[in-house]
Amino acid sequence: MALTSRRRPRLAGMALLMLGSAAAWGPPLPFGLKAGAAAAGAGKAKTSKPPAPPGLSRREIASYIASFTMGAVVPAVAQDMRSADERQYELYVAAMQCESVADLEGAEKTWSRLIDASVMSPVKVSGASKTVLARAYSGRSRVRAGLGKLPPALVDISAAVGLEPDIAEFWAQRGAVFEAASRELHASGEMAKAKQLFQSACSDYDHGLMLDPNNAALHERSGDVKVLLEDYVGALQSYMHGLENAPAPGNTALAVKFALVVVQTGDDAMGARILSEILEEDGGMNASEDVMLASAAVAWSAGNYAEAMTLYKAALQQNHTLADTEGAVAALGWPPRSLELLKDLKANRTNFDALMTAPSGFL
Repeated sequence: MALTSRRRPRLAGMALLMLGSAAAWGPPLPFGLKAGAAAAGAGKAKTSKPPAPPGLSRREIASYIASFTMGAVVPAVAQDMRSADERQYELYVAAMQCESVADLEGAEKTWSRLIDASVMSPVKVSGASKTVLARAYSGRSRVRAGLGKLPPALVDISAAVGLEPDIAEFWAQRGAVFEAASRELHASGEMAKAKQLFQSACSDYDHGLMLDPNNAALHERSGDVKVLLEDYVGALQSYMHGLENAPAPGNTALAVKFALVVVQTGDDAMGARILSEILEEDGGMNASEDVMLASAAVAWSAGNYAEAMTLYKAALQQNHTLADTEGAVAALGWPPRSLELLKDLKANRTNFDALMTAPSGFL
């Protein structure tokens, strides 16, 4: 028969009375030991009931009362004495350990456990717990992006931004997810959708820079997206701010991008001069392959064909995958004119080698 509202107070009172008188029943039994076993030597005259475990929920109290009135024997229940914060910390560390060994599936599951425990908790998430939850969403977004699950990764990082909107790292991460998704659309020919997502990425990067204006890497990411949006003046500004916070020669890749965007805007002489300085500071013919490749493109545009071909071959000797102009070189994030110059240089290499009677290298 269903309990009426008049009888519920009596049931609750009975539960409280039973819990309060638990001490009178004797000390709790060791974990795993049934009450019946504890009373084994006492004969079959009477079987004692185990004490009610502390901290029971209303449903567990009702279940316990039912078993008591029916004469059932209930084993003692072990209590998890860890605090919610301790359990949260343990899951956080476990998820990070999974990521450190590239176990992305394991990391995703562990981040999900942490998120579910926090979201389902009756205690309102606030303060440090809110930050941990935001970082859990960020972590799951990171591994989902690594697994190619970009839509759910975007949902997760948006949750992190919503919880902690003043953390620049989360805006940068969401911008990176937008950028990754837009590059996929761009590669598949869906230009209109790609442009829209590139704009979202740029907006998030710039918002992150409002919170962390000295972040050179974030200035570079913003500049890269602006190049894809053909906002070359904006890209120059972003790259300049990045160089102010992380100047060359420690950041030659960014300096090269800056010089190539200068060339893209039509100032070939200034771009060539900047690249010449970078090349000299970076070791001349022993410079990094991207410096030599960019210098080759600019030298080719200026009609310095012998210099351009020498630099081009030297770059390929360091990294022969750069011969793939459409793939490896495009991944450098250079503006379109630089790529067109390299395509032209590559196309004329055989003729140039034949003309100069130079030994051929990479085709």
